[in-house]
Amino acid sequence: MFIVLQVGSKMEKRSKLLLFLLVVLLISLMVLWVPAIGYVNSEMVDFGEVDVTVYVVALDGVESREVNNVSRTVEGALHACNLSHCENNVTFNIDPGWGAFGGAVYGRIKMHVETLVITTWELYKEVVETSRRTIIVNAHGETLPIPAGYTRNRWVDEIAESMLNREVAWVHTAGYPFNYSWDQGSGEILFGHEGFQRLMKHIRKSNITCDSPYYKRELWGITTHIGSHIAGFNWVALSNAFWVELGNPLKASDFDEYSVLPLWGCEYYPGGIVKFASSNIMTTFGFYIHIGTYGTYNSAQESTDSDYYRGYAGTALALYFVTARTVAEDTILKAEEAISEAKGEGRTKGLEDAEDLLEKAWEQFFKFDYIGRTSAITYADEAIQAAEVATEPSLFEAYGILMVLGFSGIAIISTFAVRHKINSKKKK
Repeated sequence: MFIVLQVGSKMEKRSKLLLFLLVVLLISLMVLWVPAIGYVNSEMVDFGEVDVTVYVVALDGVESREVNNVSRTVEGALHACNLSHCENNVTFNIDPGWGAFGGAVYGRIKMHVETLVITTWELYKEVVETSRRTIIVNAHGETLPIPAGYTRNRWVDEIAESMLNREVAWVHTAGYPFNYSWDQGSGEILFGHEGFQRLMKHIRKSNITCDSPYYKRELWGITTHIGSHIAGFNWVALSNAFWVELGNPLKASDFDEYSVLPLWGCEYYPGGIVKFASSNIMTTFGFYIHIGTYGTYNSAQESTDSDYYRGYAGTALALYFVTARTVAEDTILKAEEAISEAKGEGRTKGLEDAEDLLEKAWEQFFKFDYIGRTSAITYADEAIQAAEVATEPSLFEAYGILMVLGFSGIAIISTFAVRHKINSKKKK
């Protein structure tokens, strides 16, 4: 359940003041207390390393919609990729405890991020057509560049294919997604709702839109779910995008059978991440990251550089979940190998625990829960440990029932033999 702060134009001043005080308290706890105290004397468990490539699309000569300064959006995206500000790590809470006093346990994933700003049509086309497990950030906002040789619909299909089959994450940075197209050589054309609906058709959501009954300039707050990870990925920059205008949100109920995590909002998501899969049980899938808001605001509801912080927020969200998903999948595969190896060596005693944990890991993987205390990563890691300590059963444990049946059979046969011998003597 997500707790979300929302401010409407009709809210009383007293309610606004109370909400503001709550926001200040929440920010203080998450930004100051958690980083300063939470990691002191805590245990850190390493879950491997991940290589991630981020491409930021900022084509020369292509105009943008709902992005005033493409360069600032690019800078925001690159800041999210800058390893120095997050110490190369994604961290998540395995056992919360109470900071230093309770000995909290954290998981840690080391990231190696390579970034490249795409300014040419040739490279843009190549990346969308061939890249795998990459993040592609469209810094042009509502405008979708269409390379020569493609129609608008075919290029949207190509983007969908990259997410479905090559685990690509596509980051939309502003406004209504795919609302305009910019054809190479011919310029801008209005796409309208058709573009986004064409994309979502590939996950059987062809009728959804990014409209809402609320006022588009209404402010919506960051979710506490994301806020709880501020210390883990240095989301501190998002304090300058704590509030956002509703803009063009995703509707939560449109994605019932697919997992959607909101960055802002509850019923409607001005920003969030969607598991892009043809079905909810597919292991091969990518992500669609949606930033549909117009403006960003700090915790005091003062306007901030929306171009910059929308680029930052979308890229940070993509990095966080692409990294976690990659580690979750790799850890699950290692767990399967550990269980298979134990079976091959005859170490079946205690292996049921490993198999149960592996099943839970897959359940969480499909539920879009890759990190945290009960997650795909932690369950899979526990499955590996359970498989490694599994032992060979003793002779009795392995053949106990057969041995009992065998001894029972021998006893019965012996009894009949003795009786037969006695009866034979009596007859004589």
